[in-house]
Order: sequence, then structure tokens, then C-alpha cells
Amino acid sequence: MMGTYCEICGLPVQLDHYVPMPGGGFWIWREDDSDVCDPAVAFGAEHAWLSRAVALCWDETPPAPVIEGTVHEGYLESADGEGAGVFPDIDDRGAAHHACWQLAGRPASWQPLSYLRPPADLEKYQQQLFDFQAFADDGHSWMLADPDAGTPDGGRSRQRILDLLRPAS
Repeated sequence: MMGTYCEICGLPVQLDHYVPMPGGGFWIWREDDSDVCDPAVAFGAEHAWLSRAVALCWDETPPAPVIEGTVHEGYLESADGEGAGVFPDIDDRGAAHHACWQLAGRPASWQPLSYLRPPADLEKYQQQLFDFQAFADDGHSWMLADPDAGTPDGGRSRQRILDLLRPAS
């Protein structure tokens, strides 16, 4: 089990995560309905955007289409079965949330966004799987809100992503 993170906003591109078991150890909650426990965080419709992803090539040569789909175990698969590995520094592509990619202007590769740096404040949550429970306990649940939602948290989430997309001066 391995988490994959958006190269723009740093949040996971899937909802799979560890859930502490009573007495120690962890269950794995999987969003594909094969889970054996309840999620650590109550996911709702406002979190669906976290599972809609795109795979972009790191460079533009040769030109390759953007693949849209869902990520499981570091592999993005589209509805038609096309797919690609999206592990940074291993695969030829990297993953982003569809919403983040749209806010970035829908680039065809990562080259126009080569100035991006991962948000360092999320590193402590980016473990083998994202630590949703600690993230929520630390007061960051608003970042999980859909940036396209017309809610205060959605607006705040959108502004955070836009700020990350702004090149440093």
C-alpha cells in the first residue's frame, strides 16, 4: 500500500488511509469498498475531488496525452482502462487532482509548472498513506474541501491552491 500525492497541492489523490486498531496496529480503509473498518475521517461528497486525478508527463518530449482517472497503489487508471504509473522520480508521469490541474490552466505536461515546490507543511502527514486523522486533529480539514465548492472552506481551499500556483517573486 502506497500513497500518491498531488504535485500541486500536496494532498493525497486517493482516500485510502490507516485507521488505528484498538490495542495497537492499524487497519487500512480503502475507498474501493474493500475496507474492513470505518474511515478515520467522515468523507462526504465534498471530498470526492480528492479522488479525481490526472497523470501528466514530466516533460513534453515526446508529447503524450493527459490521462484522467483514479489512483490506486501509485497507478492512475482511466475509465477506459488506459493508465500510467505516477510515482515521482520513478515513473514518467506525476499525479495531480483534476481540480488543481484545472486551476493551473490544464497544462499538457509538468514543464510549465517546474517552479512548483511541494508544500513542506504537509510532509508530516505524507506517510506511506496520508494521515487523515492527524491532519483533521491539527485543524486542517478545511483543506480537504472541494476547491470548486461555493462554501467558505471550499473558497479557502481554492485560494490555498492558487497561492501554491503563484510563482515566487
